[in-house]
Parts: sequence; C-alpha cells; structure tokens
Amino acid sequence: MDLTRITVAWTAITVAVAGMLLAMRSGAMISSVVLIVAMGFMSLVLLCLACALLVRGIRPADRHDQAEHAKLAAQMAALSEQQQSAARLIRAIARVEASHDLLQSAGKARARVDLGREIERQRRMDGSDAAH
Repeated sequence: MDLTRITVAWTAITVAVAGMLLAMRSGAMISSVVLIVAMGFMSLVLLCLACALLVRGIRPADRHDQAEHAKLAAQMAALSEQQQSAARLIRAIARVEASHDLLQSAGKARARVDLGREIERQRRMDGSDAAH
C-alpha cells in the first residue's frame, strides 16, 4: 500500500478516535491520563508517517524512478499526438459535413429554380396551346 494512502487513512482514524475519546472524556467515562496517552500515541504515529512522507519526497530519484518518469513522459507525448490527430480528424469531418450541407442547400436551390422554370415553360406552353 502507498505511504500517502496509509497517512491519509491514519489521519482519518486519528480524527475519529480523537472525537470519540473527547466525547468519552466529557462524559467522564475515561480519565485524563488515558486521553493524553491515547492522543499522544496516535499523534506520534501520525508525525512519524508525515516525516516518512517528507523524507520520501526529498530523497533523490533513483534510476528506476527516472526510467518510470521517462516512460510516463513518452506515454504523455504519444497521448498528446493521438489527441492532436483526433482533433485534426474531427476538424476534417466538420469541414466535410459543412461542405455537404452547402452542396445540399445549393442543390435544393437549384432544384427550386429548375422547378420554377419548368412550371413557367408549362404555363407558356399551355397558354400557347389555348391561343391556337
């Protein structure tokens, strides 16, 4: 288990036990000595865990850590490249869709114009047939 998780869990336990002990003390269920000893022990363990975290954060990175960092950096670069590729693909799809919509609307307009011309031609033909 990770030292950070252990420290966080112990902190939560310390806070919960401190609350319980203080409640028991206010109800006169335990003596002050028991309260002081229990709180002192839990605080001492918490202090040791915090110091261990601090020392771990200060220590120089070893070769394994450096290799892990290099591996993570390579993965991040690959992910970034994939995201850029996906963004380019999305932009290309959007351009194609916009072009398709434009062509569709232009086609509809052209069809309306052609229909209007055909109707006019039919009217003229009907008018010329009626005149004869």
